[in-house]
Amino acid sequence: MVPTMIFGVIHTLVVVIISFGLGFLTTGFQPTYQVVKKPAAIEAKAIYLTGYTAGSKERREALIDLVDSTELNAVVIDIKDASGRIFFDTGLALANEVGSEQIRIPDLEGLVDRIKEKGIYTIARIVVFQDPYLAQAMPQIALKSTADGLNIGQRYEDAAKYFDYIAPMVYPSHYPPGFEGFDNPAAHPYEIVYRSLIRAEKLLDQPKARLRPWLQDFDLGAVYTPEMITLQKQATYDSGGFGWMLWNASNRYTVGGLLSSDDAGQVAGVDNQPSL
Repeated sequence: MVPTMIFGVIHTLVVVIISFGLGFLTTGFQPTYQVVKKPAAIEAKAIYLTGYTAGSKERREALIDLVDSTELNAVVIDIKDASGRIFFDTGLALANEVGSEQIRIPDLEGLVDRIKEKGIYTIARIVVFQDPYLAQAMPQIALKSTADGLNIGQRYEDAAKYFDYIAPMVYPSHYPPGFEGFDNPAAHPYEIVYRSLIRAEKLLDQPKARLRPWLQDFDLGAVYTPEMITLQKQATYDSGGFGWMLWNASNRYTVGGLLSSDDAGQVAGVDNQPSL
């Protein structure tokens, strides 16, 4: 019995070895599999584009030129927003059944090719925790709160372990009077962004997820000058954030708050940093 088992094992090994050998011979000694490597982390410095802007060749070319001439290296493109509408042709049966598609970017593939041709990092903005359009069309699959509403909030510390980046909206204008002792938080961009990100880092307690905040580039609570844009960026660097994204709903950005492409290798220092 034992000699028979040994012979069987040896026979199996010989067959496996011969199979591997034939495989390498027929493939020219090249592996038949592809190793997928995770891309290196990119410290994205991005601006946001709405679906309408991304669908307008004139508007998007102007913003591509802005990225090209400044420290910016990325764009965030709306392809599904908080309304639940989808801005390109997905070819998905459910989207067609519900009627979710509202084609604002008819040439999305061409746009992405154009952006990548310029060496710009692309980020798709897809709102997933809020989809009132689908919820109204198919309420049987919608998550509901205890009050039977359709808007469910979320805590980003719960999601951190599943993602590489967390992007908190730390717009100073969105904090209430008295926050951190400031009558008008919008007038204190460095302090608000810095303290918010430090607090967020403590809440995350996840070494995997990095903070890449949304920063304010619009007038609300205060007129946002180039210096105030720079202060927010500096607060991001000082608090350990990894990149940032500027938000302006009309996609009109403060050029003076950005480094030129020639100076992009240097981080703008801020003199007389506010005491914390």
